[in-house]
Amino acid sequence: KGYWTHDTIRDVWERQARANADKEYVADDQGCRMTYGEVDDAASRLAAWLVSQGIKPGDVVTLQFPNWAEFTIAYVACFKTGAVIQSLARNFNGADLTYAMNLVESRAYIGPTSFHGVDYEQQILDIAGDIPTLKVIALVDKKAPKQTDLPTVAEIVATTEPLAEKVPVESDQVACLLSTSGTTGKPIVAGYTREDLDVWSECIARLVQMAGVVPGDIAQMAFGYGMFTGGFGLHYGLQRLGCAMIPAGSGNTERHIQMIED
Repeated sequence: KGYWTHDTIRDVWERQARANADKEYVADDQGCRMTYGEVDDAASRLAAWLVSQGIKPGDVVTLQFPNWAEFTIAYVACFKTGAVIQSLARNFNGADLTYAMNLVESRAYIGPTSFHGVDYEQQILDIAGDIPTLKVIALVDKKAPKQTDLPTVAEIVATTEPLAEKVPVESDQVACLLSTSGTTGKPIVAGYTREDLDVWSECIARLVQMAGVVPGDIAQMAFGYGMFTGGFGLHYGLQRLGCAMIPAGSGNTERHIQMIED
């Protein structure tokens, strides 16, 4: 009967979240640790808020995150709403964001208030008028408090009830926009359907299981979570197997070693 089913990556996530609710799902080097159940609950609340703001299946939600555990709340919320994830590197400046977000007619942006000296809150406000489709902005105030009246993910999660009903989505709808690294030429951007992500995660889960990885193992991800296509596939496969992920990102060998030791 083949591998193609009506399951979506959202279905896979929700099965894993139920089966591993009390198991650790993600941790970062800022001290944030969350279980599958905690991420699922927070994502459901963020998803409900996105829906209340008019985000519909097929709308593009732009994520611009450092390697923080909270990123998982945002992308699972997109799965739950049927939104299309556009994940952009944290080093994208205003001009980069304007071009990339207009290219896909992004409807929402979720990113940090500030990180490593960059005021992302002011950056997105400065360009919001140049992105006609952008209607929704939310911030993650992990490293610095917000300076405006824009909502934060923490505020949204604390004040919004979980999504009451599943948003209807189809397995052949685009769920994520990713690209090649561009190392040998122009980066190639591709849209992945919900079924693509499901099959991709199944293949990776089988691969890492053959290498000896078992549910509950901790995997430190040395890939970036921008548009590069590699990191997401490994993350989803390990998630499918029931592992805990550390989104460490690329580079900085000493930091990676310290996180392994910790």
